[in-house]
Amino acid sequence: MNNTCETTDRSINQLTGELLEDLQNPTLGPLELCQLHNLTLPELAAILESESYQQAVECIARISTARDKLLEPQSKSLAKARLTDLLKTYPETDAQRETQRKAATALLASPQNQRQQSREPRADSGAVGSSALNSPMPPKTRLLIPSDAPQYTALRKEMLEESPHSFGSSPGEARCTSATELEHYLATPSNTIVGSFQDNQLASVVGIMRESKSKQQHRAFIWGVYTPPSHRSKGHARSAMQHAIDTARTWPGVEIINLAVLDLSIPARELYKSLGFTHWGTEPDSIRYQSQPIPSHHLILNITN
Repeated sequence: MNNTCETTDRSINQLTGELLEDLQNPTLGPLELCQLHNLTLPELAAILESESYQQAVECIARISTARDKLLEPQSKSLAKARLTDLLKTYPETDAQRETQRKAATALLASPQNQRQQSREPRADSGAVGSSALNSPMPPKTRLLIPSDAPQYTALRKEMLEESPHSFGSSPGEARCTSATELEHYLATPSNTIVGSFQDNQLASVVGIMRESKSKQQHRAFIWGVYTPPSHRSKGHARSAMQHAIDTARTWPGVEIINLAVLDLSIPARELYKSLGFTHWGTEPDSIRYQSQPIPSHHLILNITN
């Protein structure tokens, strides 16, 4: 008990502004956070569960809301003035009309969205002309097929090595780590894997399968959700998850989707909640990584609504 208290006290004292900023960054995984801030996994977990951290997150949300209220009238006034100037010039060609439409749409967007877009890196900062006005292409999602095996099996091995704290299986134990295993898995119609692609490269994956037992065929469950660090915060995981949910809706009799997410996979937990999943239970000692127990949280989504 004394060791636990000492760990908690030390970790809470390490809640610096730099750590707080990194905790809000969804591209940083738990192991990266521990390495950057010289923490152990139990210390990081103690920080996330501490009252100090919860108060800090609430303060950040309140400040953000206050700033939006303060800046919104000014932003709207400026946008209206710019829109008036824009409409003074009548477009003569289809290209000009399209350019004007895109510019007007951007001006009429909410101030919060405008600020968010201004923070996002542009794909080609040197682009000029109409191409500079194009927004990034949305992720392309589809069900994987056996010919996707080279990309998927490489990504499957990467996820187990890059994020060992996020998966219950270790390399050599997990399903679908070879082309033969993937082909066998996909041979069952209710066993699918959704992939999100960027420039024909696999950027995110979500496995979903229907329960095979006759008394449980109203259920499906999601497994093997992973997005490489270079593709995070770009909408790939959300698109792949939504595609998986939509796929389950096409399976006759399936009414609910279950998933389990380990305690330190914070961005994943927030994503699932935003898609409508609700928490129904926690398993305290789900896996042990580096001799440390890690809880898992169980979530459910009713797809009949």
